[in-house]
Amino acid sequence: MDEVQIRALRLPEDAQGLRELDTSFTTDVVYEVVLAEDAVRLVPTRVTPPVTKRFPLDDLEDSARGWDSGHVAVERGRVCGFLATGYEAWNRRLTIRHLYVDHSRRRRGIGRRLGFELCGLDTTLYRGTPSEGETALFLAQSLAR
Repeated sequence: MDEVQIRALRLPEDAQGLRELDTSFTTDVVYEVVLAEDAVRLVPTRVTPPVTKRFPLDDLEDSARGWDSGHVAVERGRVCGFLATGYEAWNRRLTIRHLYVDHSRRRRGIGRRLGFELCGLDTTLYRGTPSEGETALFLAQSLAR
């Protein structure tokens, strides 16, 4: 595998490369949220037919985009991954708003190199939207003081 570089997003220079990312995925397993008295579990559940989703990157140059920092993974001069984060000052955390690795570069550890961990979920975030019934998972990274 060629060396993948992680660097700060450069707009508008990286915009075309980001628009070319394949952000779609197809899966026959989804995670069902099971709430118990004192626990929350994510249970893998098979679905038929498989679910296909694509996430548009339509807020790249929008000042009200909901994220304030972006990084790209670049391999051989081509953008192959994108991470956008929002800074939460009250608890000194970066929260992921977008995380995509191009379909052709998945399963190579590019996403893991960004160092975020599961920190929570919201079963109500998508109510009243086309994604109703889905659960939002939140990933974060604590920052050193």
